[in-house]
Amino acid sequence: MALGGSLYQDVPTQFPESLAHRQQERAIPADLPGHTVTVAPGSLLERTYGSSSIAVNSFHHQAVKDIAPGLTATGWSEDGLIEAIESLSSTYVLGVQWHPELMYKRTSLHQTPFAALVEASLKPAAILG
Repeated sequence: MALGGSLYQDVPTQFPESLAHRQQERAIPADLPGHTVTVAPGSLLERTYGSSSIAVNSFHHQAVKDIAPGLTATGWSEDGLIEAIESLSSTYVLGVQWHPELMYKRTSLHQTPFAALVEASLKPAAILG
């Protein structure tokens, strides 16, 4: 939002066709997936997770509505809500709506965004583009 985008302030009321994005209301533990995210081919998200579909947890009632200039959506839940964004520049920027820090112990795949960030930080020329 700091870059000029906007939010759905309350997904259930502003995006009524949405699925239940607050899995705690369905008694699903935090380290288990609540829904699936479809990933844009060729995106940083796909390269990071190595997959075109990711099972994620979900605890939000807000979500990206309008994407800020310089960013692009690269992940969507089944209802079409944006679940991941990244930078259009060569800068390493990846934002996800889920909480991989709560899932990585049960599903090692969710360790990959942290490992990718550390790897990118060790390559300053790639980050600064």
